[in-house]
Amino acid sequence: MNKRKSIVLFLAATTLAACTTDDGVGETETLDPIEEEAAIEEEPGEAVVTDEEMAPISDEELEQAEAIDDLDQYPEFAEQDAFDPTGYDAYLITNNGTTRVILFQDGDEQVFKSVYIEADNRLKIIDLQNNELLINSPL
Repeated sequence: MNKRKSIVLFLAATTLAACTTDDGVGETETLDPIEEEAAIEEEPGEAVVTDEEMAPISDEELEQAEAIDDLDQYPEFAEQDAFDPTGYDAYLITNNGTTRVILFQDGDEQVFKSVYIEADNRLKIIDLQNNELLINSPL
């Protein structure tokens, strides 16, 4: 009877040993949280959205803004489908040759903000009411 248990034990150990390998196939490398965050930030084509971009426009900036009557002069809005900009009052906040920021209001309420980065041909549209990024992609 002891011999029988030994054989079963030997077969079980052999079977388990055959199932394990050291070649690492199927294993995934785990990163600690800091390395994982750094890997995400370094992905090409992903522009970072800053807290400043996500924030509403200040009253001071809005007072200095220029009202926009014709959005057709800004082709970036024709190429997006996140919202219909024609239903809002539009104000040019910044247009410094590299970045253009436009605020969209419904009455006195700030609804959307667009940030167009000319060098990257990238459009970011931010829903200010829900503090949500709707678009962050090149055109």
